[in-house]
Amino acid sequence: MLESSRREWLTFLFILLTQFSSAMAQDDDSRAYPSDPILQYRPPFVQSLPVQILLTGVVLTLVVVLLLHLLFTAQYHWPLARVNYVLQLTGVITLLTSIIATIYVVFSSTINESQHWPYMLSYLAVNMPNHPNATTNSTDPTVLYAHRWSLAESATWTVMNATTSVVIQVSPSHPSPF
Repeated sequence: MLESSRREWLTFLFILLTQFSSAMAQDDDSRAYPSDPILQYRPPFVQSLPVQILLTGVVLTLVVVLLLHLLFTAQYHWPLARVNYVLQLTGVITLLTSIIATIYVVFSSTINESQHWPYMLSYLAVNMPNHPNATTNSTDPTVLYAHRWSLAESATWTVMNATTSVVIQVSPSHPSPF
């Protein structure tokens, strides 16, 4: 009987605390804005750093699975169409190189950004190649400590992406003898 009474009191206390905490969390300030005015300047969610890292990781996983598939089925593909197999393997390897370079740039940029005040990561996705921002805000850590890409780095990045795109587009269009 005593255990049942104790359980009822604990349940009552839990309900009372949850109701009290929800009542305290409500803000009844008539001077507040109807909406947050800063949110209009926030970029879309698809241009955020978490989405960039997630999608890059998904693509990396798919490319690694495709590479493993090509390697494990080489004994069947090689005798059928050698040129096609080499083009597919080259396309997968160049895409894998491009994705690894993208992940390196994103993570090195976020590590560099987190080493300075306010020791946090920004919400924005990392631009590749990073063109200089036209902002005059010298206190913004995303602008102040961001790596400025040289012309050679931008050209190399563009050539890498162009090469990856060309190799990937050529591989399915190459005629097979079968």
